[in-house]
Amino acid sequence: MNPAPMHPLEAILRYCAEAGGQPWYPSAHARRTGQPRELLDPDIDRLRLGGLIQLTEWVPDYGQGYVLTPLGREVLNNPRALARLREGYLPKPSPALPATADDDLAGTTYERGEAVRAALLTPGRPTWTRALIAANVGLFIAGLGLAYAWGLPPDQYLTGNAEQVLRWFGAVDASALVRREWWRLLAAGFVHIGLLHLACNMFALLVIGPPVERMWGPGRFLLLYLIANLGGNCLAMAYQPVHLTPDGKPHLVLLAGASAAICGLLAAMGVWLLMNRSFLPPELFSAVMGSVVKNFILIGLISLMPGVSGVGHLGGAVAGGVAAVFLNIQAFGRGWLRLLGMVGALGVPVLGVVGLLRAMDGSSAWQEVRERQHARQQWEQHREQATISSREVAEFNKRLMPSLQATLGETRRVVEQVEPLINQHPSRRDGQKTQAALQALRGQQAALVQTATTLRAAGPFRSQTAQNARETALQYVEALEKLAGLLAAALEKGTSWNSADQQRLEEQVRQVEEWQQRWDALLVK
Repeated sequence: MNPAPMHPLEAILRYCAEAGGQPWYPSAHARRTGQPRELLDPDIDRLRLGGLIQLTEWVPDYGQGYVLTPLGREVLNNPRALARLREGYLPKPSPALPATADDDLAGTTYERGEAVRAALLTPGRPTWTRALIAANVGLFIAGLGLAYAWGLPPDQYLTGNAEQVLRWFGAVDASALVRREWWRLLAAGFVHIGLLHLACNMFALLVIGPPVERMWGPGRFLLLYLIANLGGNCLAMAYQPVHLTPDGKPHLVLLAGASAAICGLLAAMGVWLLMNRSFLPPELFSAVMGSVVKNFILIGLISLMPGVSGVGHLGGAVAGGVAAVFLNIQAFGRGWLRLLGMVGALGVPVLGVVGLLRAMDGSSAWQEVRERQHARQQWEQHREQATISSREVAEFNKRLMPSLQATLGETRRVVEQVEPLINQHPSRRDGQKTQAALQALRGQQAALVQTATTLRAAGPFRSQTAQNARETALQYVEALEKLAGLLAAALEKGTSWNSADQQRLEEQVRQVEEWQQRWDALLVK
């Protein structure tokens, strides 16, 4: 009587155990026994996902190997667990195996191989891919709302003909970088020039993003996206800040869109495949790498189209690819290599910005941009100053001029009335007229002091015209107030008024006349 055939799950576990610590190769087993290779795969996958066996490195001519895990040995040595296995029941998957490349993978070669294969074969939740798509779409909708608020037709924004809205949300051009608005190098990757531009980029991100996020893990995926975005915009701006319109006029290049970041993600996928090739079945590597190459060819053709920044695509791919090399070291290296990998990845955007700065300093095109920006700033400053001047002069005329002119006119009238008394000998002056003149002078002194206080509180003005008027009026008022005081003193002193006092009075009269001439000249202007 023949013994009952062994359950396939138990048989595979025993094959791995009989290998004596060396990998068991299903391909070699199929050749030796004549059993079809494809019949082994379903049970192998169940055992692997159950944590009873794990993959080893791919070996030419032998294919994929498998070894027992500690849990697999425990099941083989436990009759009760082995009996349940024969019934088709598997233990729960072990949580010890790393699920994504974002975990600490600086372990054994087996663990790295398991994580590499799981990244391609195990479904995951593309959290950051969805978040980035939501951010791009949300910003586009916000731009549509802003265009509506500014009175722009919706079709003008949807077709990408609303540059003022794009610039407000972060699109980058050379003039913005001359103004040191560096934040735009990142923000531009979330702004899109029209609905078609947005749809194409978001479809590409939806296709490329999830597998790349599984390969690298959420944290490294987001870092790659941002580095590639920044690197692409840096290279594009350094290479061509200005382009010529069909009529031969220079026009600033306006950069926006996520395509540089997407190119960087695609390059990072290629780097990941190449650096982890030894852990992947050749068929799987060839299939995925072929898809990467096809996408790069497609992007290359798109880059040749008018209005598309092929240099930006190239910069994003280079930045993403170089950063991916360092991040792969960081993900799978040990000790100080992990720190070196992260420092190297973060150094990529730094080099991009340094290269852009060097181009800005040495390029004739950038020199032209700076000159145009300087001329524009001067024109805007002149226009702003003219607006401010007009507004402040109007304010001066409305708020200060009526009371100022009234006080000045009344003071001149009082001075003219007092002059005949001053010219008389003190012994011949009429007492009542002298007292009335003194009272009038003291009253004008108080009015002039109040007017001077108002003028001081009103300034300074940004407008040179208004400021000159305020300062001249203040000097004129102070000179009149001092003259009124000297005239009052002359009436009070009477016969004790001496030649020195008279000299001071005459000097003050000359100062008043000088400031009156300056004031009258301003009024004529």
